[in-house]
Amino acid sequence: MNTHQHVAMVEGANLRSEMVQGRPVVMVDVRSEREFNEVHIPGAVNVPLQQFAQVAAELARLTQGRDLVLVCRTDRRAQQARQLLADQGRADARILQGGMVHWIDEDGPTQWAQRPRGC
Repeated sequence: MNTHQHVAMVEGANLRSEMVQGRPVVMVDVRSEREFNEVHIPGAVNVPLQQFAQVAAELARLTQGRDLVLVCRTDRRAQQARQLLADQGRADARILQGGMVHWIDEDGPTQWAQRPRGC
């Protein structure tokens, strides 16, 4: 029996297109506060994975009916957060494929605490 659940991923280019078109997307970044403060997608809110279980039910309720995208460094922590939301009845959250690593590589809009050297 295959128990592998399909995980909805969104590619960075598609997410950028949705943002440009003005589609309302709630982005929750599950990286640590330090990682988030270093660089994040403008408009994203930070809920570190370590705290996610405590707020998953409320987050699922508050974002019901809205497009929800989870973000982390690569996409592993976002998958864990998505499972916590699914356990609360919110199984439609998407994950940014490749996380911030790919987002930055693909020149997605970012907000930096301090621009990296050489830029």
